[in-house]
Amino acid sequence: MRLACSSKVALRVTGAPLVRSGNGNRCLHTKRYNAAVIGGGITGLTAAYRLMRDPACKKVTLYESQPRLGGWMQSDKVTLDSADSGVGDLILERGPRTLRAGFPTCLPLLDMMSELDLLDDVVVTAKSSPAATNRYIYYPDHLVRIPQPRPDQSLFENISELWNTVTKEPLFDGVAKDIFHEYWDPAPGSDQRDESIADFISRRFGAKVADNLVSAVMAGIFAGDIDRLSARTLMGTLRMREGNGSILKEMLLDQLAGRSYWKMDDLLALQSVGATKDLEYWKSLKSLLSGASVFTLKQGLEQLPRAIAKQLEESEKAEVITSANIRYMMHDSSTGNIMIDLGKEGPQLYHRVISTIKPLQMAKMAPQWMAKSRFYPTESVKHFQADENNYAVTVMVVNLYYKAEDDLDIPRGFGYLIPRSVAYEQNPELALGVIFGNETSVGQDTAGNTKLTVMLGGHWWDGLPKSNLPNHDQACSLARAVLQRHLKITAEPLEAKSYLHVDAIPQYTVGHLERMHALSGAVRKEFHNRLTLAGSWYGTSGNGVLDCVRQGYLAASYGVGRKLTVGRGLSPWQGYDYEDWELEGGIVTSPVRFADIGKSERRLL
Repeated sequence: MRLACSSKVALRVTGAPLVRSGNGNRCLHTKRYNAAVIGGGITGLTAAYRLMRDPACKKVTLYESQPRLGGWMQSDKVTLDSADSGVGDLILERGPRTLRAGFPTCLPLLDMMSELDLLDDVVVTAKSSPAATNRYIYYPDHLVRIPQPRPDQSLFENISELWNTVTKEPLFDGVAKDIFHEYWDPAPGSDQRDESIADFISRRFGAKVADNLVSAVMAGIFAGDIDRLSARTLMGTLRMREGNGSILKEMLLDQLAGRSYWKMDDLLALQSVGATKDLEYWKSLKSLLSGASVFTLKQGLEQLPRAIAKQLEESEKAEVITSANIRYMMHDSSTGNIMIDLGKEGPQLYHRVISTIKPLQMAKMAPQWMAKSRFYPTESVKHFQADENNYAVTVMVVNLYYKAEDDLDIPRGFGYLIPRSVAYEQNPELALGVIFGNETSVGQDTAGNTKLTVMLGGHWWDGLPKSNLPNHDQACSLARAVLQRHLKITAEPLEAKSYLHVDAIPQYTVGHLERMHALSGAVRKEFHNRLTLAGSWYGTSGNGVLDCVRQGYLAASYGVGRKLTVGRGLSPWQGYDYEDWELEGGIVTSPVRFADIGKSERRLL
């Protein structure tokens, strides 16, 4: 399903000129500045793009250490042109392949896509499609469909299927009893500021829910270990509800009252461009994904960073430097600005710097010859070097595609995930899950070939030396072994492509929010609010593409000194002392994590 051209026309009508506010005046912060962005992944590209469009920014320079921009967002187009292999094109994703159509989190990305003229290339997966309604977990030795209504079945048929699944599948043994107890006899709330997801879910819903269900979900999202991942960071809205007793009861009451909890940062991101875009504009954007579960782009998700890079390269206000080797970065105490030195033409001076790179890389940029100076950022470097702030998992992605005539018995759906409770004999390859590529790329591919993606590693590879990671041939053999055992696929693929992503997914472990708060405070103090941190390493609720885009918006507005105001739309921060919030420099995030949004307020978007 593709978006209609008429929707894009409507957006052009409702979108106001960029450099004007609602009353026709210039944008809020008019003090001229130049800026640098370190890191050319999706966060850095978003931040650089927004700075380029800021009238107050004289020039923005984007530094990327690799020869290409886009980070993990990389799409391969395979053209088949023979009777034996098939005819047409296939899109194979090396990294993320779809984006969740959740509101209001997806609105900043849609806003940027509108400005980049990409809306006609958006491909959506409807909530009623098999990819949305059929999601599986492999346990203990077969696929189990996660119960949810099928649109082609009656109410009685759906209830009957739910009952059969919950009562007969070992995956759900004891789950109904644990859920009953959580509702009627809930466990007491925790007095700990944070705890692992495993501890939180086991305490509230039982160990089987944690081991059989939640571990699989977290493997699919973060490739992470629920014994280490932070419940406060990643399950904030669930955990905040336990103060009143049953979480399930609170969720039911919220639903009956029409109450939702939205991330305050999502609304801050919308407000960052709110002076130039009215409520009708945001409603038009939202309507584009009405009824959608996930979405992608026709040429693959890499189409997004390519479009941003093209805008930057064509702008007189922007400079893009790839294969950049930054020797050092330091705060100039005499001017308050930040110097970046590549060793070629001497240090460059910037009023503002936004960094999206790994904390340890930031620590290495602090010049060691200043280590004993009072101007050396001692506290910042200490936090940048902390092991927990640099913990990420490595993932191997293997894309395989087969002849169109190969009769592969694959159920219709998004794919399946593998929980940690599955016996080793059923998953010796340490796979995280398998994606059924055809169901998630309807509207992309023109060839009828079957394509599958196997994800390997993640937290299972923690502590494994890089020299012991599988090479291409080994990865393809592991992927084929998974498919043969789980799906009985023995056919030879036309081709298998593997991609090793080392330290690809930062892990938000227990205590993450406190560590980010300490890091943010140190950076603000020692760099005088001139250095802003953004991206997946510094997230406060998630590290996906939508989270990174939101952080790019926040960093390129409040992070460089724009003041938060009460806008014409949703402004739930006006109930707090928002004028005293520290948003300039450091990690830009609201001190109030969630906004209580009622039904009438929700209608505004």
